[in-house]
Amino acid sequence: MLQLYTSIEYIIIMPKGNDWYTIAYVTSSKYRTEVLKKMKDSPSSPSKLSKLLNCPLSRISEALKDLEKIKLVTCTTPMASKGKIYKLTQKGIEILKRIPT
Repeated sequence: MLQLYTSIEYIIIMPKGNDWYTIAYVTSSKYRTEVLKKMKDSPSSPSKLSKLLNCPLSRISEALKDLEKIKLVTCTTPMASKGKIYKLTQKGIEILKRIPT
């Protein structure tokens, strides 16, 4: 069974239930990987992650959107126009444990 994730920019198709595809997708981007690692201890905002990782806010926002599409993070304040807070999902925690440090 395939799981389909869509976006205006691209479509991600990964076999459902196979975490290795998810791990490969996350680790193929240093931004996705670092964002996931930084969120290990606590929820965070895109601006805080941008400062912690010393990279552009646009890259962090893109990484968070990618991670949200594959259900590794979730926005805890979806109705906020500014100051959104993201946290790891249970799936995100499990995937993070399997990513080499």
